Amino acid sequence: MKIKPLNNRETRTLKAAAECILPPGGAFELGHADVDYLGWVNREYLPSVPFEVRLLLRVILFLLEYLGWIYAGAFGRFSRLPLEKRNRVFDRVRHSSVYALRGFHILLSTVLLLPFYRDERVMDAIGYRGYKPNANKFQGERA
Repeated sequence: MKIKPLNNRETRTLKAAAECILPPGGAFELGHADVDYLGWVNREYLPSVPFEVRLLLRVILFLLEYLGWIYAGAFGRFSRLPLEKRNRVFDRVRHSSVYALRGFHILLSTVLLLPFYRDERVMDAIGYRGYKPNANKFQGERA
């Protein structure tokens, strides 16, 4: 069965969310624009998760797009809000007393962070590639 990729609205919403979750210029310069997270979501993530998870992701993107304004303090679609207001939405959802909203934030963050941290440039930037777990242990012979 062929899995439908994200539609235009879902893609717009995910891109707007990625700008908040993966801003460039933190501990290293890479950010949302440097990694093909949309391709990964459509090629690898959606086909590999159960139908219910795909549906949940699409519902989260829909709710974020059309109801995010409740947390932004300004009426408008999430993808058209200024970055500052989108960040306010995420901050309020992340700290919500409603468990499901915090779970929505976790799922959306995970969907964006998985392809980000799989990118070789990001692995190099955080010092993951080439890591040797026992490199700091003394390897000399005993007398």
